[in-house]
Amino acid sequence: MNSPISENEALHIIKQICLALYDMHNMNPPVAHRDIKVENVLKFGNVYKLCDFGSASSECVNPINETKQSMRDKFDKYERCTTFIYRPPEMIDEYANYVINTQVDVWAVGCILYTILFQCHPFQDAQKLTITSCHYYIPREAENYSMKIIDFIRWMLTPNPSQRPSIK
Repeated sequence: MNSPISENEALHIIKQICLALYDMHNMNPPVAHRDIKVENVLKFGNVYKLCDFGSASSECVNPINETKQSMRDKFDKYERCTTFIYRPPEMIDEYANYVINTQVDVWAVGCILYTILFQCHPFQDAQKLTITSCHYYIPREAENYSMKIIDFIRWMLTPNPSQRPSIK
């Protein structure tokens, strides 16, 4: 197992990801990446960049305004075009009635930060219910980090997207 990454280095990586997402989320209309994962973050020296924009979309989905068939079609697309363990509850549970927008990226950034710090994914072997109920554990290695960064992960991994922080 690799030695733990420092909190400052982890925040350096996350900040660079967030800066890229900030630009995307502030476009008119806002664009969500929708498939942020460790494999889609490239390192060039001390610079980290997002790649693979094949799932990016400016579509904001409000289930209240959609037909059942339209929602089924959207969830079929999410299944084909996004990575399950990084997918937030609103893209897994079609009955949750959460709006699907740029907040999906904030969830994924929380997954990445957790993965960077603890060298495993919070939902590695997860089933649908585990993600939708946000059932994960904070490893013992958390004692190497401040409560602020642990709370930051918890905030980003909030099941209700309207209660997550914005990318700003």
